[in-house]
Amino acid sequence: MLGELIHILKMIDRSVECTSSVLQALIMFREVYPGYREEEIRKCIKNASKFIENSQRKDGSWFGTWGICFTYGTFFAVKGLVASGRTYENSFSISKACEFLLSKQLSTGGWGETYLSSETEVILMHFYIKPHTQVRSLVSPCQIFIFL
Repeated sequence: MLGELIHILKMIDRSVECTSSVLQALIMFREVYPGYREEEIRKCIKNASKFIENSQRKDGSWFGTWGICFTYGTFFAVKGLVASGRTYENSFSISKACEFLLSKQLSTGGWGETYLSSETEVILMHFYIKPHTQVRSLVSPCQIFIFL
């Protein structure tokens, strides 16, 4: 148990979810208060966007630390990139993310990633689920496609 906690704590400093949330907040703040600490905020937005892009895995996903796991991390990463002006057309990261999500969709139409993905850091799909039990896993991927 302690080993699992230490493993999780080590990953917090590279959390795509937290970075994406701060990135989105800064972009909204900048819209409401243009000119306030303009250069500092611009640099933070640029660095956060770059961090998200550089954190993408080869398969197009991002590791999520606060939810189950790759689907969740990918949802937050794409939200941050879209907020910073990336689109499917101008961002290789977003197009790879879409490919990843489409490749993991189950025959039921949903996404059923298991919690074991967080422990193993390898995406493990839950193939034997009742269609109504994975509502959250369906919402995040569908929201990504709506953003684009």
